[in-house]
Amino acid sequence: MSGFPPQNPSYSSFGAEQPPAKSSKKLWIALGVGCFGLIVLGVVAVVGLIGGGWYMMSNSEAVTAAKTAVEVNEQIQQELGTPLTTSLASVQFNTEEGVNTANVHLAVSGPIAKGTAWVLLTSTGKEKWGIAWIRLDTGHGSRVVRSEDTPTPP
Repeated sequence: MSGFPPQNPSYSSFGAEQPPAKSSKKLWIALGVGCFGLIVLGVVAVVGLIGGGWYMMSNSEAVTAAKTAVEVNEQIQQELGTPLTTSLASVQFNTEEGVNTANVHLAVSGPIAKGTAWVLLTSTGKEKWGIAWIRLDTGHGSRVVRSEDTPTPP
């Protein structure tokens, strides 16, 4: 025997032993986390756009004018009681032949009763929003509580 240590049978005379191939488990985990992060970011962006749009609509000049007109209307105060609270249910903006219209649908409640108010506002863009009519529905029928002899409420 020579003075050399015994040789490993897997040792090749052509070079050093090759390490075993690394698994790609860490790569798949990183890709999964990255894809999940992109999905979460996309959902947050969509929710932010919708929430931001709703915030802008609910605080628009037309909706603010509609809420104020409903809250100070004496007929509505007598029927629902005071103080009144309003919340935006929906709003639709249109422009036709230079006239802007906003059809605002509000949930209205007071200490006596609650109801729904539809408010039609108009503007030519150079002036503030004006109230064309307010229609109140309390479940006992619908009626116009304010009208400026402009478009007939539906």
